[in-house]
Amino acid sequence: MQGEPLRYDGPADDGGGGGGLMVELYKGYRVFVTQRQMIEILSKRKGEAAARCLLMTFYRKHELLGRNLTGRGSGTKSALDPAITKSIIAFCIDRFPECTATKIKAVLRTCITRIEWEAKHGRFNPSLQ
Repeated sequence: MQGEPLRYDGPADDGGGGGGLMVELYKGYRVFVTQRQMIEILSKRKGEAAARCLLMTFYRKHELLGRNLTGRGSGTKSALDPAITKSIIAFCIDRFPECTATKIKAVLRTCITRIEWEAKHGRFNPSLQ
């Protein structure tokens, strides 16, 4: 995924009658979501919920195993796509005034840690997610 900030794994139309039309998540980052995904994201009342929703929009659970935000700090982990991470942070800060970059990064880290815990304790089969 790195080096390729434009990401969309779904069909051209996800069944929502125009849901396949892509919109840029945050201007200038070239990271796109469908209109239907944007409606779901905008329905979130808190920035933390929007950040979690966005992370799961761009990655499947098994893709988050062995990853972190920067690729630093743990010799075996690789970074999430920086354009996606930055666009999630920028979107949440812009849309939710109570959000800070530090708060959104913490939410993303916690989400990844939870998924790794689930995998370690047999809560999901990474090959099926």
